[in-house]
Amino acid sequence: MPDVGDKVQLEIEDVAYRGPGVARLDGLVVFVDRVAPGERVEAEIIRVRKNFAEASLLQILQPSPHRIPSCAAGTDGALQPGCAYDFLDYATEVEIKQKQMAGLLRHVPGIVDATLEPFAAPRPLNYRKKIVLHAQRVGRDPAAIGYYGPDNRTVVDLDRCALAHDAINFAWAAQRAEACRKLENGQSVTLRWTAADGVSSWVDQAPADAPLLTETSPGGPLKVHPDGFYQVNGEVGDALVLQVRDWATQAGAEMGEHTLLDLYCGVGVFALNSAGPGAASVQGIESVQASVAAARLNAREWNRRATFRCAHVEDAARIGFGVEDLGRTLVIADPPRKGMEPGVLSALGNGRVPHLIIAACDPATLARDLKRLQPFGYRVRAARMLDMFPRTPHFETAVWLSL
Repeated sequence: MPDVGDKVQLEIEDVAYRGPGVARLDGLVVFVDRVAPGERVEAEIIRVRKNFAEASLLQILQPSPHRIPSCAAGTDGALQPGCAYDFLDYATEVEIKQKQMAGLLRHVPGIVDATLEPFAAPRPLNYRKKIVLHAQRVGRDPAAIGYYGPDNRTVVDLDRCALAHDAINFAWAAQRAEACRKLENGQSVTLRWTAADGVSSWVDQAPADAPLLTETSPGGPLKVHPDGFYQVNGEVGDALVLQVRDWATQAGAEMGEHTLLDLYCGVGVFALNSAGPGAASVQGIESVQASVAAARLNAREWNRRATFRCAHVEDAARIGFGVEDLGRTLVIADPPRKGMEPGVLSALGNGRVPHLIIAACDPATLARDLKRLQPFGYRVRAARMLDMFPRTPHFETAVWLSL
C-alpha cells in the first residue's frame, strides 16, 4: 500500500468516466488526471483509500501518440477548468467516451448489439451557446471572474472561454473590465447567444420580464426564456433531436395510433419535433412554469395540437401522468443529471409503456435507471453516444427501449 507523498511510475491502462486515467500499483487502482491510455507517467500519491488511490501527474515518461498541446489553455498558458480532454486529439476523446458509455451500460442486456456509432461534434471548440461565469473578490481589488477550479472554491480568472461561441467571447471581452470592477463576491454573469438574438447577458438571474429568445431546432424555431434550459451545443443538439425523432417514427409505425408523452419536456423540443401522423395526442410535462409557457407558445406558432402541463414528473407519475392508456403511449424522457425518480420508472413499467426513449446527460445515472427498468422486461433497441460537450468529461446518451 503506497503512502501519501510517494513518487511512483505508472502504466495507464484506461480512462474512467469523468476523465481520470486508471493504473494499477501492486494490484491497487490508482487514478491520475490528464493522462491517456498507453502512457507511462511519474506521479505523486496524494490520497489513499481502502480500494484505490489518487495521484498527481508529475511528468510524462512515454507520451501517447494522440497527446497534443492543450487546445483550451488561456493566453497565459493556464488550463481552463472542466476541460478534461484538451490534451488529446479529438478522435481519441470520442473513442474514450464511446468506451465509457459501453462500460457503464455493459450490464444492460442487448446493449452490445444495440450500440450505434458515436456522433462526434462538428466543432470541438467554440460550440457553447451559453456560459455562466462566477465572481470572486478579495477586498476591493478587481474581481476574478471565470469558472471554479479543481478545488470547487477558487475561481480561475478567464478573459475568454475556449468552448464558448466566438460571439460570446467577443461580448465578454467588451464587458470584462467593467464586470471586474462592479461584480461582488459570489455573483455570476451569464452570456447566451442565439443566431436570432445575438448575445444577451445578465448578472445572477435574468429579469422575469426579459423577452423570450429564439433557438433553432430541426423542425423550426423555438422560443425559450433567457434562463430556460436548451442544449448548449447547437449542432449536436439537432443531431440528438433527429435521432430521437427517427426512433419515435419507427416506434410510432409499430404502434399505430398512440399518445406521445414528453417527460421533463422543457420548451417542447422533443414533443414538437417527434410527433408523427400516428400521434393522436401530444402531451408534455415540465416543472418550470416559464418553460411550460414557452412550450405552449411554440405549439401555437407551429400550429400543433399539444398539451403542456406544469408539474413535477414524479408527482404526475402517481396519477399515471394523466394519460388514459399508458399501454398505447410512446414516452420520450429528457431527465436532469440526477436521472429519473424511482416512482417515475415504476409508473412507466407498471403501465406497460411499449416504447421509451431516453436522452440522458449522465450515463452513470442512466445505467442505474435502466437497471431499475429491467424487471419490467424492457429490451434495448438502440443506444448512441452523442458528444454534446467536447473537451469536457460529459456526453449525452440516447437509448430506445421496447417491451
